[in-house]
Amino acid sequence: MKKILLMMVAFVATMSAFAQNDLKVDGGWIKYFTPLSEGNTPNPVAAQAGDGSVYVATTQNQDFTFADKKAQSSEIAGSSVIVKYDKDGSEQWSTPLWGAATVTSMVADADGTLYVVGSFSDEVNVVSSNGATLSMKSEDVASAFVGKVNKDGGFDQIKSFTPYPDLDLLETGMYYPEGLYLTPNVVKLNGDKLYIAASYNANVSELGWKAAYLNVYDVMYMENRSKGIFTVNKSDLSGAASVLTVQSTERISYNQVYPEALNFDFDDKGNVCFAFVGFGDLTLATPDASKNFTFETTDDESGMKEHALVGGAINGTEIKATVFHAGKNAGESIPYSIDGMYTKDGVIYLAGTTYGSFWFDVSISYDYTYAFVAAINMSTSLSPWAYTTSRGEEGVKATVMLLTGEELHLGTTAGSFNVNTATGEMVADDEGEEVTDAIINAAAAWEDDYAVVVFVNENSVFVVSKDLSKDDTAVEDIDASVDDDDVPAFDLLGQPIGPDYKGFAITKSGKKVYVK
Repeated sequence: MKKILLMMVAFVATMSAFAQNDLKVDGGWIKYFTPLSEGNTPNPVAAQAGDGSVYVATTQNQDFTFADKKAQSSEIAGSSVIVKYDKDGSEQWSTPLWGAATVTSMVADADGTLYVVGSFSDEVNVVSSNGATLSMKSEDVASAFVGKVNKDGGFDQIKSFTPYPDLDLLETGMYYPEGLYLTPNVVKLNGDKLYIAASYNANVSELGWKAAYLNVYDVMYMENRSKGIFTVNKSDLSGAASVLTVQSTERISYNQVYPEALNFDFDDKGNVCFAFVGFGDLTLATPDASKNFTFETTDDESGMKEHALVGGAINGTEIKATVFHAGKNAGESIPYSIDGMYTKDGVIYLAGTTYGSFWFDVSISYDYTYAFVAAINMSTSLSPWAYTTSRGEEGVKATVMLLTGEELHLGTTAGSFNVNTATGEMVADDEGEEVTDAIINAAAAWEDDYAVVVFVNENSVFVVSKDLSKDDTAVEDIDASVDDDDVPAFDLLGQPIGPDYKGFAITKSGKKVYVK
């Protein structure tokens, strides 16, 4: 198998040996830069274009040199920077976002155009590589932005979305809106549109989104959490429209009810496939349809709730959804997440973090967080396989999921794993390796023949790019005259393989080969 995430673990283990910013890996390269002062931890996200170019965005609070120019920081806390490497690892440009702005997700188009989403507050100035400046403003709330960056580092467009308090509730005098936000979490391309998943707790007029609220003892109102997906045209970021929302069924309720995680992808026909985790009475709504869900809660001091997982797809006015139930638990503040979601050949692949009993096998239950990976067959609504990984009371969190061709890679705070997409079997990449906190801050992307893993060590961002086409020699056909000792015979676990096996294998003589 192509050990994509293994590279991350191996480099972390030898971090103290790094002395220069020009290190090599087989079929790829590794670079690093230091955007933050000592004692601060970056939070990078990455994207990769089809030509192998790598884009990385992260927070920044100090100057550093990139592409022979100073990547100048802002005095405002929370500023960010976007950098680009070409496919060979040469530094191309850096573009700062001066102000309180955080890039949360990015995706690159086939022509190298980069689309970025994130959140910001107050005033932010984006300085393109050509010196042009675009500004955006937000009034005392955390707003969202969507930006389009050309391959030369220029921001061609940037659009902001601002959440607003409910005017009807303001008139009651018992509503004090604080901490309003609209935060994009995931951006993906589908045809001529960008699809963006976001979390929000206030009204968003451009999207027609109405927030949900909590009625506290009939005397005041508080914001409740909601999630949604919206689109914009990738050409000019216009035409903003809602795809779906998930929120409390009662817009104003006496119980705190909300979705805790949401992710999405697309099936072979371009329909939106979704997965979310939530509790209580929730409604998934599209512009043309809606579907209600009820998950059991206990109305007493125990606070026991069933945190269910829902997976499905939207096709016009039809919402197809399957609920995977779990037992109740009191883990209200547990960080449920769906860190990766891909669809391929009618199967949804999911990975993330959960707590309590496991949706796909309720006999598995932990009173601490653990990482999971699972497959859901869209035609049967069944899960052919699902696996978990935990390490006791310390807990495990998923950090990144990467699907490269036929292989799925999962990064967690307990190490990285290769996953067989046919059986779900998880094989640890890093047995015997020391796992460090660098894995917690991992990001990954894949496009065509290239994969990139981005992680942090202390206050530096490390970028590892791999050209998958330069992997070990592939065995296309086995000639009958080939020495029997050179015929692939075992997988990497030492198990015998059949004639239809594909991937890395070990020959009888012990040689490692790749079978296509």
